[in-house]
Amino acid sequence: MLFAPPGSAKSTYVSILLPSWYLANNPTHSILAATHNVEFAEKWGRRVAEALDSGSAAFRRDDVEQLVGDASE
Repeated sequence: MLFAPPGSAKSTYVSILLPSWYLANNPTHSILAATHNVEFAEKWGRRVAEALDSGSAAFRRDDVEQLVGDASE
């Protein structure tokens, strides 16, 4: 579980950046996004696909570790 205050980009990190990074680094894998309605699943899936297409998902493991380290401070 991820505990963070409102407005701290939890949805962006977990629903867009993490899947984009994972799929960019594991292109033969798949991810299932489950939400309470189809609109959220379509929106997040579209954003992940756009990140992969633009190449912005290809950030390095060091970048992710720094992000996680910054969030825990």
